[in-house]
Amino acid sequence: MESIAFSDYVNWPQMNASTLVHGVKSMRQLKYVRDNGYQPKTDTRVGTALHSLAECLPVDRFDEMFVVMPDYKLSPDNHTRTAKQSTSRTSWVIDQEAAFLAENEGAEAMSVAESRRCKRMLYAVQRNKEAMDLIKNSAVEVSLLTELYGIDCKGRLDGVDMFGNMFFDLKTTRNASAQPFGRTAANLHYLFKMAFYWLLLQEHGMEAAAVKFIAIQDSVPLGDGSFNEAADCAVYDIPLIALENQFPDIERLITEYTRCLADDVWPGIPNGPLHIPTWSMSEPELV
Repeated sequence: MESIAFSDYVNWPQMNASTLVHGVKSMRQLKYVRDNGYQPKTDTRVGTALHSLAECLPVDRFDEMFVVMPDYKLSPDNHTRTAKQSTSRTSWVIDQEAAFLAENEGAEAMSVAESRRCKRMLYAVQRNKEAMDLIKNSAVEVSLLTELYGIDCKGRLDGVDMFGNMFFDLKTTRNASAQPFGRTAANLHYLFKMAFYWLLLQEHGMEAAAVKFIAIQDSVPLGDGSFNEAADCAVYDIPLIALENQFPDIERLITEYTRCLADDVWPGIPNGPLHIPTWSMSEPELV
């Protein structure tokens, strides 16, 4: 187990869960992600703040870690080349942003909107005692290296309590309620990734007794489909059987990946029968 900067971890060449899981779709996609990288939807700076919770909390410490770039687009000095008032990212705005970054060289900068989003999520975590206890009692951003099923693998865990045999992962979500977040966890293969981390920990001598998600909601759905700025946080215990059920898939994908490496053949999505969900068919069709 190592505590290193995320930028260093990213450069480690070993297989990780976020790459391997693309093999669920096809080995061709896995190869593409391995060779080209995968850009997550979550903004990098927001993710950095949330995965530095131990340093950011209490929230007052957030301002010590990050500098907030003014929204120069809204400045009265922002004009187009024809001297018209503008709210666009004009050349003047670009120059101001460059000057701000130069003045704050070495600091982590984010926009006003990103800062507000981070702070409301951090406040949500701070209000949840169980989440705070998990973070305080765990080593955070722990990097692991080991061999799984014959290939070198790596993982970066948000939090590990070796004495309590527990590890957790932070997830941002639009709806942190149990059922909606459970669907999100299934659709985005979160359980696959957590099972992968568990296997890494087993190789390091830890048999997890508890595995948890800290689900951080940065907005609340309204009746009209929009979202307000209320934030919330929930801690969920993941049934260990749900993770154990992922082990065969991890072994299968690593075995397929090893074969593809040896043959340099990377199959795409397989042909076959179309899957039709049962809810879309009438009873006679089901019979």
